[in-house]
Amino acid sequence: MSNIKVMYREHITNGTFVISEDLDDSYEVYMEAYVDETFSFPNKKRLPLDANKIGICKGTKEFLKKYTYTYLTQGVNTDFPLDGSECPIRKGTYYIKEMNLDVTPFPDEMPLGFVKGILYIVKGDQKLGSIEIFVEIFNSD
Repeated sequence: MSNIKVMYREHITNGTFVISEDLDDSYEVYMEAYVDETFSFPNKKRLPLDANKIGICKGTKEFLKKYTYTYLTQGVNTDFPLDGSECPIRKGTYYIKEMNLDVTPFPDEMPLGFVKGILYIVKGDQKLGSIEIFVEIFNSD
C-alpha cells in the first residue's frame, strides 16, 4: 500500500509507503522492463534490462543506493534504510519527501518511447506484490 504522488512541473515525488512485515533475504525481487517506441503502449516489447531475482536486503544494498544516491538521503528526505544496513527491513510506514529524479546513474543508451518497469516481490515461488513505474523517454534537444 502506498500514497506516493508526483507533483509540480519538476516532477517532485512525495508520499509514504507501507511495508506490512519484516523483509529479509528470503523475500526476493526481480524486474522486467518493456518499451513502446510508438508512444501508444499496445505495441510494447520486452527490453533486455531485466534484473534477476535477488534477496531484498542484498538488492537494497547493491542497487537501490546506487540508483538513488543523488536524490534520496536517509534522514533527510526519506527514513527508508537505503544503504542496506538494516536486515531485515522492518515493517512500518516510510516516507519520501521532495525526491527529484536524477538520471545521472542510469545507462547512457536508453530506448525512446514509453518505458514500463515492473518490480516483483516474491517469496519462494509465490508473487506477493509488484511496483509498476511508467516513464516517457525522449530527446530533450
